[in-house]
Amino acid sequence: MVAGLSDGIDGLLARKLNQRSSLGAYLDPIADKLLLSSSFVILAMKKEIAWWLTIIVLSRDILILVVAVVIILIFGYRPFPPSVLGKATTMLQIVLVFTIVLAAAYPNLPLARTNEFLIYGVTALATVSAFHYSVSIARRLSSPAQPSS
Repeated sequence: MVAGLSDGIDGLLARKLNQRSSLGAYLDPIADKLLLSSSFVILAMKKEIAWWLTIIVLSRDILILVVAVVIILIFGYRPFPPSVLGKATTMLQIVLVFTIVLAAAYPNLPLARTNEFLIYGVTALATVSAFHYSVSIARRLSSPAQPSS
């Protein structure tokens, strides 16, 4: 949770202080995906979360990363800003990881219903955002490249 919060604060400060960079635009989403992917894999290995959910989360992230690499290799750099759905998916994943770890550390906390709700929410958002990214990518690739300013 601390890593998720510090990432959010870092992004907010970068925007507010106009400290964005091209390298940061590439590295930040990769770091987010590595953090969350490793969290889901570890929680699945510890049987705290279902493998099917981990596979959905990983598949979405792999899809996005592979498509981004292909676009860069074929067409060169094109802006690929995150969508509201993508940000919501990432936020809900962070909350789910936190509550799963919290429930494991404190088994007497009544988090079963909350975690069940979050699991379905992450599943739905990951699936919808994967389709949304696919449609967005298809639209961007079919439109002519915009000149840089």
